[in-house]
Amino acid sequence: MYDIPSEYPEDSSLPDEFHLFQSQLLRETFCPPMRERLGLRDTILNLSLMVAAGITLLWRQAPGVQELNRLLAREGLLWCHPTKVAQQSLSERFLVFPVELFKRVFKDLLP
Repeated sequence: MYDIPSEYPEDSSLPDEFHLFQSQLLRETFCPPMRERLGLRDTILNLSLMVAAGITLLWRQAPGVQELNRLLAREGLLWCHPTKVAQQSLSERFLVFPVELFKRVFKDLLP
């Protein structure tokens, strides 16, 4: 892990007792078994993928989520690698995805 200098001049800047275990703690916290125990889901349909999906939907004039899902599985979308997801999951994610985020992205992209 990275050694960040202390804000306190009197600190010796030696690693604390957890320094040697940081990578292990991070791995155990974010690997799938621990994520499940903590009730966390893997977020495949994250901000990056959803923005790529929204742009692709308009840019490629996909007739709907079914076609968009097919494109995602076969080709990937813009900067996202091909990924298989359930069409229902993609549809539901679009329904709850904050419109304000898409609005800001498109406002920045359009001339």
